[in-house]
Amino acid sequence: MAPMKCPKCHREVSKKTTFCPHCGTSLVTGYKNIIYTGGLLIVFALISWKYFDTDLYMAELMFVAGIGAIVRGLIGLLKRDE
Repeated sequence: MAPMKCPKCHREVSKKTTFCPHCGTSLVTGYKNIIYTGGLLIVFALISWKYFDTDLYMAELMFVAGIGAIVRGLIGLLKRDE
């Protein structure tokens, strides 16, 4: 398995580790934040459509964007573990 570089200290670390052993930077936070953001987009789309009379088209766009963000985050996490 090829090593990857830490985004903060730029030293090589294993792809399996979750924190850089040199500087302590979290190596999975970015993908988790993408997944959380996608979930929030979906919740906001459903709430705004149901309770705030938002145009259905806008709610659908937010919903699809949320699904896309979740899928992107999951793909990033899975590819990191290869």
